[in-house]
Amino acid sequence: MHFEPLLTEELLAVVPAAHARASKPRVRVNALSAEWFILLNEAHCLTDTALALCARRNASPVVTARTISRRC
Repeated sequence: MHFEPLLTEELLAVVPAAHARASKPRVRVNALSAEWFILLNEAHCLTDTALALCARRNASPVVTARTISRRC
């Protein structure tokens, strides 16, 4: 069986302009593991994606808040 991706989307990290990593074009997930995270509500389709990415990179986000959005 052959698989071919139909599309690829970026998952972005948003940091304050004064943050040490704000000027970098790319940031590794494990470099953000000590940072505070604001995650989308658990019902959002990207929440599991973001947490799975962190797990694959051995990063444990410090979740300080979640959005209140209920749907994708």
